Amino acid sequence: GTTNDKTISRYDLFIEEVKRGSRYINLEFKLMQADGSWITHKGAWLLCDGGYHRWRCMQCPTRHSSDADERRFSRQIEAVRKDIERTFGVLK
Repeated sequence: GTTNDKTISRYDLFIEEVKRGSRYINLEFKLMQADGSWITHKGAWLLCDGGYHRWRCMQCPTRHSSDADERRFSRQIEAVRKDIERTFGVLK
């Protein structure tokens, strides 16, 4: 389209609510830290591709990294996002 992802996301109310922390504020999940311990986190993240803002609530894959764990995490984000896009394509 004529409007890019960054412009659309800047004015999207859903993204703004997640960014401000006013949506999914009671959603809890656990994250494994690098040392293997677990930490409980509240809120939500949005999976996106590299065309979006680097806001804290948006998990975009990293393009270039020397860290193997970060590269693996980026590949997982890309794989999940592609699966979601394929699912919406089937539903259309």
